[in-house]
Amino acid sequence: MELKDIITLSISVAALFLASYSLYLQRRDKKPKLKVELSYQQRELPIVPDGGGSFQNGQAFAYVVDVRNHGEKDIRLSFAELIAGKREHVVLQPFRGTFGKIEPNAAQNFIFLADQVKAQMRNGTKLKVQMVDALKNRYTSNSIKFNQR
Repeated sequence: MELKDIITLSISVAALFLASYSLYLQRRDKKPKLKVELSYQQRELPIVPDGGGSFQNGQAFAYVVDVRNHGEKDIRLSFAELIAGKREHVVLQPFRGTFGKIEPNAAQNFIFLADQVKAQMRNGTKLKVQMVDALKNRYTSNSIKFNQR
């Protein structure tokens, strides 16, 4: 083998490596990226009956799930699970809003009333929320400790 053959071979191998790495980066960027954050907040919610069939706003404690799509594709959410400890999974329905499409670089929040969660939990249990999309990808939030208030 001559020097020119070795140089040609090394350039070909470098080009192959660069093309493979570029393909990897391109695929990684197209993967759905959803950031899920769970918090416990006091919110103004329409929960107080006004006697006329509708509700007035009142202060209530709620679990708020903030969902942000950092990817390049729409993500269509199917449902949310509340995970208590390591084993218990409870499917939740949001107080306001429905699960649906979250567009790229968009955010949405879902509110779950604390009373809906309290019936299922004990003090000190770690809670997290797992959002599931139409393709069955799972996106898990941070953990927070449940305290009965």
